[in-house]
Amino acid sequence: MSGKKAIRAAAAWAAVAAGLCVGAVVGGSCTAAEYEPGTPATYLFDSGAPLPATLTATDFAKKAGWKLVAEDNLAHTFTGDAVLLNDKLVIVLRQKMTGADVYAQSPAGLAHRAILAPLAAGPEAVARVDAIKTLENNPGAVMVEAAFKRSDGTSCGLRYRLTAGQAFVETQAAADARQLDIHASSRYIVVPDFFGDDMVFWAAACRANRLELPAENFFLSLLDGGNAMLMCVWPSSHQQAEARVEQGSPGMSISDCRIPFAPGKPIWVGFLEGPGLWHRETLWAHKPKDDVVLSWKPPFAAKWRLDLAQPDGLARSSYFHRAGDADEGAPARAGPCCSGRLEPDRAIVRLPATGEPSSLVIYPIDRSRDTPLTTLCPIDILRNTLGVGPCQYILQTEGLASAANPTPDNVMSWVEKQFARKKEKSQAGEIRDLLQQMTEHMGHVQGRIAQYRALARDLRTLLDDKTVPSVASRDVGGLRRTLDYMEQAISATGAGAPEPRPEAQLAARVAGLIGKPDASAECRQLGQELRRLGAAGDRTMSCCRMAARWLKEQARMMANDSQSAALAQSIERRTQQVLTTN
Repeated sequence: MSGKKAIRAAAAWAAVAAGLCVGAVVGGSCTAAEYEPGTPATYLFDSGAPLPATLTATDFAKKAGWKLVAEDNLAHTFTGDAVLLNDKLVIVLRQKMTGADVYAQSPAGLAHRAILAPLAAGPEAVARVDAIKTLENNPGAVMVEAAFKRSDGTSCGLRYRLTAGQAFVETQAAADARQLDIHASSRYIVVPDFFGDDMVFWAAACRANRLELPAENFFLSLLDGGNAMLMCVWPSSHQQAEARVEQGSPGMSISDCRIPFAPGKPIWVGFLEGPGLWHRETLWAHKPKDDVVLSWKPPFAAKWRLDLAQPDGLARSSYFHRAGDADEGAPARAGPCCSGRLEPDRAIVRLPATGEPSSLVIYPIDRSRDTPLTTLCPIDILRNTLGVGPCQYILQTEGLASAANPTPDNVMSWVEKQFARKKEKSQAGEIRDLLQQMTEHMGHVQGRIAQYRALARDLRTLLDDKTVPSVASRDVGGLRRTLDYMEQAISATGAGAPEPRPEAQLAARVAGLIGKPDASAECRQLGQELRRLGAAGDRTMSCCRMAARWLKEQARMMANDSQSAALAQSIERRTQQVLTTN
């Protein structure tokens, strides 16, 4: 059975089990009145007449005058507006409007979350939907292409694809579309880092209307006062994301995010929903090392990320731990940071002595063993779009990925099993080979950190150069703070230091246990130390990469000032060279 037939058969079975009109799935005619929501299959509707600008839950429930476009019908002529939906999202493409409205199934019902629109090359001009055609229409996926006509007479196009059971929209450029514009009002944008520190931006801290984001492949936009998150994902680190800040809006907000399309590649926009999905809290008075009980507690089990946000975007990040759990093997961290623990009925943090109000941002980055199957986290979106998890992602971006993936955790987990099963003698050659690969891998990580250390020294020398024309002290101060952060991250763990490296000595000790009686316990102890060293290297490398990305974006934002353009270009060039050298 082909993949397409398999999807169709599975969707048909699910539809029959749910009591749906079979014709909607297998190709016959079916009216909107026969449609029942809640199944993961995708559907395409024609509203029959223009829909109102604001749609309510009642409008979606009644579907008055709507017609369900039969499966595989790609020649349908829309007399009204196009509506794509599955059990999680609804996409509404209105004739003569500027983009597609995306509604998400929230616990309180359908909620409007974003407008997805194309931007063409050249001066910005209002573009409105001029025509809609269907490219794919089956229970597994629905895709339509909207042709947009601009006010200056030019045109551009955008394809929208919704797949069964997924909480993200796939967009593809068509007809001269150069960028995707995501209109969603947000107070905070988070650029997550899986091993190092996040970056957190909020509108009130932005000094300009445009913010270059140091995101290589994704970012989070925090919506609806804590009840929703929007996640943008794109395939190439060369695609430069930016945010637009509405300085005059009440309380200020980040109104739009823009991402350029890579040729032939999609951009995905995911939507995560749930009460208390993220939380922001300012603690005005606290004593260091004292427990502070938050006004929030997690609504579900997950790996909850805790960011101590800074005005310049550089956050200090950690994870919440369950009460009684030891944070074993946690790498050393530089600068002020906080720790958090979860008790059955409350969340508690310990904060550093900064002398300033502490702004905390909390969100779930990944699943835990107890996360409900129906709950989505950002890592789920990442895996379902780019097809990688956190470890593969950081190794790919740093050029350290390989088929063997010889990280300390992977290698030592396998080696420890051989010792526990008393098979280490028969597997001696494989064990030594993997230990060698692991040592080389950890050496490559240290080499990358050394390159970042050299970059920090190089740029600091450049900023201290008296022959460089003076630039705004605010810009130089921001660059120096980022360099301070990078150097502190490196010095906190001693990473990037020259030989001899401790991981080589530990690997040799593991190899020396082969053939010794009752060596399993000692192997596990050595494995824990190797994992700790690996985690420290991963964290330092991640922190350095994030700092380098932010240095590059700081330089890009400086480049608009003619007085600092030459310095900005030099910083951007040198930083980009290190980022792409691996």
